[in-house]
Amino acid sequence: AVYSSVPVYEMMVRGIGVMRRRSDSFLNATQILKVAGVDKGKRTKILEKDIAMGVHEKVQGGYGRYQGTW
Repeated sequence: AVYSSVPVYEMMVRGIGVMRRRSDSFLNATQILKVAGVDKGKRTKILEKDIAMGVHEKVQGGYGRYQGTW
């Protein structure tokens, strides 16, 4: 699939699309946490505290399903 001009692999897990970018194999961490059932408030804390310490990219704006922390 292609979202916001970015080619991705996408699979459905428990009714939620989970994407992996073809160019660098980054996974959308936001989507993974949604699949795990983590509520929005806790998800935000995890993404800001734990994911932010490593190499990541925040995507805001553009196609909604592509947004999130990669």
